[in-house]
Amino acid sequence: MQSMIVAGLIVLIAVSLPFAIIAARKSARKGGRGGMAGVVLSIGLAFSILFDPRKQEVIERIGKSEKEGEDRNKQGEV
Repeated sequence: MQSMIVAGLIVLIAVSLPFAIIAARKSARKGGRGGMAGVVLSIGLAFSILFDPRKQEVIERIGKSEKEGEDRNKQGEV
């Protein structure tokens, strides 16, 4: 289930990336050195949301603690 969600998010970002680049280019300052700054910022933000290692670590810890709690409950019921 989780792998399907991740795959869906990757596809969503891949599809919306061209539109984000176009929008960022339009919002960037005309001329000068800041022309592509909006594009780089939006791409970096998208990848930081997807591939945050601390977020993944927290999700794994929560899953592990939930599983341990379920195991304790099963042992108490037996």
